[in-house]
Amino acid sequence: MIKEKTCRLLYSPRALRISDSQLLLNIRQLDHELEQWRRSIPVSIRPRLTIRSDQPLPSPDISTSQIMQHIKLQLDYHYTLTVIHTAVRRCGPTNEDESLPEDLHSVVHSSIDLSLEAGRSTLFFLRAAMDILEEEAFR
Repeated sequence: MIKEKTCRLLYSPRALRISDSQLLLNIRQLDHELEQWRRSIPVSIRPRLTIRSDQPLPSPDISTSQIMQHIKLQLDYHYTLTVIHTAVRRCGPTNEDESLPEDLHSVVHSSIDLSLEAGRSTLFFLRAAMDILEEEAFR
């Protein structure tokens, strides 16, 4: 539901015509809903906000099916986070000689940082998952 809402609010033809302030409100709303969804998942398989290169996958105490579920949830979470926060690139003046107002500048950079971190975390997570799972698990 959040992915569908993200497409509708941020990437539909109608969404491409909204103001910067409305776009930022939509991003904030979707980010909040995504975090609510993340927090509703049991801790043992809950997606992490970020993944570090030295961070292992979930505890080996959980079953293989739970590990697979965790992997899917983690990848979905970071994908959705990236899609939500990448839309912020549309904000700002259309003329290259203009610059963003200072209050928008920090919001835009914050969203860009979040989308970059989600991408980085996805790569770290995939590297860790490849060490544990057979190659067929990603087909």
